[in-house]
Amino acid sequence: MAVRRLSMLRNDRVRATYDVLRLPDVRRIELGWALRSPASSRARSRSLLGFARGPYWPYLMFGVIGVANLFDDVGVYSSLQQVIPPRLMGRALGVRRGLLLLSMGLGSAVTPLLIGAWGARGTLIATGLLLVVLAAAFLPRLTAIDARISAPGPDLALLRQVSFFRPLPFAIVEHLASELQSATYEPGDVIIREGEPGELFYIIAAGQARAAKDGTQLRAMGTGDSFGEIALLRRIPRTATVTAMSRLEVRTLAREEFLAAVTGNPESVERAEEVVSSAPGRLTRRTGLNQ
Repeated sequence: MAVRRLSMLRNDRVRATYDVLRLPDVRRIELGWALRSPASSRARSRSLLGFARGPYWPYLMFGVIGVANLFDDVGVYSSLQQVIPPRLMGRALGVRRGLLLLSMGLGSAVTPLLIGAWGARGTLIATGLLLVVLAAAFLPRLTAIDARISAPGPDLALLRQVSFFRPLPFAIVEHLASELQSATYEPGDVIIREGEPGELFYIIAAGQARAAKDGTQLRAMGTGDSFGEIALLRRIPRTATVTAMSRLEVRTLAREEFLAAVTGNPESVERAEEVVSSAPGRLTRRTGLNQ
């Protein structure tokens, strides 16, 4: 019954907008509802609505608007999570929502005035073309943002091998992958030293390394293993020394990004605590290490 009511409401809205295009006496409030969303991806459909005369055009254009809205939402939310740090995501989404509601309110207030001046058809055409022009004007900036977003690569899979990163949403892991830095060490190089402060988390991308404490070897590590989390989570000096046993390629993650991701997810916190608690004397692979 609920689905049937929703379908009836949707059909009523489409018919109301279609009536606006046909009747001399324009129903301004219904047209304001159709015009008040600011998404630029819907602009062309609205412009075409102004030229529509056939009985099926309004239905077709509203279908195009619905599909465009799907791509708009997916693109906006996925892009935001890639270019904005997790600690600022809540604020960014709040600002976006506030601007959306503000634009909807302004659209509802201005639409009756535009209809009175230009008529229903002219208003639809003008607002649609305005959004096209705005989208074109901001195209260079949008292209620059798009260039900063890289396609998922092997670093994403590398992060997923770390136990306390697995519960994180894909968008968060994708953001972490974009924040990873690369470093290379030769055999015998000390990567971290016991007693020193910790600022980075490490994941081995290729090569071999070993961890030792007070001269006693704790474990050997290879591709996919990680270390350095204990000093970051506990805010203590490094508890072990890690040395490269072969040419070693690692990915590093800064303290701020690491803590924001791990401590922001309850399951990740639980898994990280398990890693830290089991660290002394344990030789477990791909769970983080005793430092």
